[in-house]
Amino acid sequence: MTAARSDRGSVSVELVILAPLFGLLLLGVIAVGRVSNARADVDAAARMAARDLSIARDPQSRLAEVERTVAATLDVGSPSCRSMSMDASIADDMIEVTVTCSADLQEASVLPLPGSLSISGSASEVRDAFRERTRIAFGLPEGEQVVFELVTDQPWSGFNYYEGDLRSRVAINIDLPVLSPSLGHLVAHEAYPGHHTEHSRKAVSYTHLRAHETVLDLVCRLLLEKKKRTNISTTLIAIVV
Repeated sequence: MTAARSDRGSVSVELVILAPLFGLLLLGVIAVGRVSNARADVDAAARMAARDLSIARDPQSRLAEVERTVAATLDVGSPSCRSMSMDASIADDMIEVTVTCSADLQEASVLPLPGSLSISGSASEVRDAFRERTRIAFGLPEGEQVVFELVTDQPWSGFNYYEGDLRSRVAINIDLPVLSPSLGHLVAHEAYPGHHTEHSRKAVSYTHLRAHETVLDLVCRLLLEKKKRTNISTTLIAIVV
């Protein structure tokens, strides 16, 4: 009986000693998980911001809107991002974005960790020169957008899915080899000035102003379109009669 009581007593002592260690370990896991999640979120937000600015007609004018979108995505004010800053470098051929969040570690303050940790993520995107050239040469409707995705197990190298509302999804098949010199041609064929440009321009009503068109130009064009339709209708009636 004395030996059994001694064993139970030693187990109790071990639990008292190990319980704080397990608690510290659990707090450490929580802190590491919070930092890892925050870092992944910041990296994703930086990539999103760089992409949005790269396809904007005027990236400088979109900065405030993109920053608000990034702040909403990161849920600024939450423990994973108490405060946020975004820096963007806009060049003629490249967009570079850096997003910085301050992650709150107060819940794990019993550990030798700072109360907050600064987490940064950066991303860069090539500016869409094809889109800008197409806009100048042919005109593009306001709000049109292309999203690219990588796919596999398809018989084609690229495909344009027009999803309506001036938006296209362009799929690039990574199973088939696409040489660097041919990549630009593939993107141009599927997006600008290719299929997406065709679909988005067709989707816009004739009553919308086109690129470099004044209101007077619009009225004259509509009158000419009406005259053409009238002539066609008269011809068809004459043929039927």
